[in-house]
Amino acid sequence: SVAEGIKFAYPKGFTRLNEKGKIAFTKHNVRLDIESFIIPVQAVSTGMPTMMGKQMLGDYYLKQLVEVNKATITRYETHIIDGAVIFYLAGTMKNPESSDTDTAEPVAFGATIILGNNGNVGVARMIAPVGTVLTTPELVDVLDGFKLTNSLNINNSSQVL
Repeated sequence: SVAEGIKFAYPKGFTRLNEKGKIAFTKHNVRLDIESFIIPVQAVSTGMPTMMGKQMLGDYYLKQLVEVNKATITRYETHIIDGAVIFYLAGTMKNPESSDTDTAEPVAFGATIILGNNGNVGVARMIAPVGTVLTTPELVDVLDGFKLTNSLNINNSSQVL
């Protein structure tokens, strides 16, 4: 479990790292971090958001990557898996593991973001040296490993988007 309402499938072939306060894995030169935070955008942090609200969440995350980590986005997709809306982004950015991202070396990244309950947002992010291809179907499947575990009491015959 990543946060209330959000689970992440254990990534096959990855080794779990023992880091305090983080869910982290590694496989060769690829690092996978999984975390959760509360999104400050009011439109997506209350109740069951609309598809437009979820798109705002994806756009907000993309904007933060560009502003904070000087990211160059090469892929930005919406994946709908079992009714869950997941936003997938890939490209390059300044290494987020560095304390000063302005002077950090660039890294390749791939990330997914999903909205859970009570405004909880789950993010899975892979980083690797520039030139590493993080957009293979296998790695995209790992990032799509988020699952929503809780939902509001809705009629299952209709899906709230």
